[in-house]
Amino acid sequence: MCNPYGSGFKIFLHHPADLPHSSAYSYAALPGQLSSLALTFHSTTTSQNLRKYHPEV
Repeated sequence: MCNPYGSGFKIFLHHPADLPHSSAYSYAALPGQLSSLALTFHSTTTSQNLRKYHPEV
């Protein structure tokens, strides 16, 4: 229910360990309309030499 008329869908994107936030990271899909959504992911890695340091350092 993503609009005042009670139709459509709201798609939430979130990490599986997090709860979805209704005000952010959501996308509305209306019935009978073609919708597309582009996602970009970033991966951060650390060398073995830096793993001994705490993330705040």
